[in-house]
Amino acid sequence: MTTQRYDLKTSPLFLAIELGKNDAALQHLEVQQDQLEIQDLDGNTPLIRVGCLGNLALTQALLQRGADVNAKNDIGYTALHFAAQEGHAAVAQQLLAKGAAVDALDDNGNTPLSNAVYNEKLDVVRLLLDAGADADLQNAHGVSPRELADSMGVDL
Repeated sequence: MTTQRYDLKTSPLFLAIELGKNDAALQHLEVQQDQLEIQDLDGNTPLIRVGCLGNLALTQALLQRGADVNAKNDIGYTALHFAAQEGHAAVAQQLLAKGAAVDALDDNGNTPLSNAVYNEKLDVVRLLLDAGADADLQNAHGVSPRELADSMGVDL
């Protein structure tokens, strides 16, 4: 089965998410409940997009409606990868509370912790470590988050 993909500008749900129009996004989901796992052209689901944008209210609403917390896009990123990369600690905490895989691997073997370390989002680094993230898990290039942190002068 092929999933239909939507341009961010042509899907009412994705457009509402991008513009931060929470009420419009939620109203759309009330009418079109089957849109919870639609994908944009990069394979991002609505939850992955709100994880990237740091929209806590929509994160909670999508999770409450049953969005797949571990869905991956075309490069293997989950909502937690993006929340970690962008430093959205409250969103990351909510995703973890709903069962997000703390050591989810993207297509290069990077984890959310790798993203947080690389982008120096230290509050998210602490959050992920406290949630049990493996600082020694090596990516496809043989580099672990701990080694990355050491090379950047960041103490884990």
